[in-house]
Amino acid sequence: MVSGVVMARDDAENDLIKKLGCESKMHVKCVNQVFSSIFEVGTVTDSCCYELAKSGPLCHFALADRTLQTEYKTSNASKILVKSTHVWSRCLAHSHHNLVEN
Repeated sequence: MVSGVVMARDDAENDLIKKLGCESKMHVKCVNQVFSSIFEVGTVTDSCCYELAKSGPLCHFALADRTLQTEYKTSNASKILVKSTHVWSRCLAHSHHNLVEN
């Protein structure tokens, strides 16, 4: 049974994701790279890091949290949140560096 608090949180997260258009801000191959690097083992290419940075932190963390809540409930949440933050930080720094150079 799912508590009302979790359901309300999921609804609010889904509303935010829809409002910001998060699911359409990145190509599917980039979404797969980002989520593989967070939930499994993988790397994110420079071009996908750029797409992630452009999507913004609200989209990144809302999508990661929704995936954690729905598909990876048995995973180590704290480890996944650390990996998610690491991927975001690395991509943001890398994308910023590339923007400054160009």
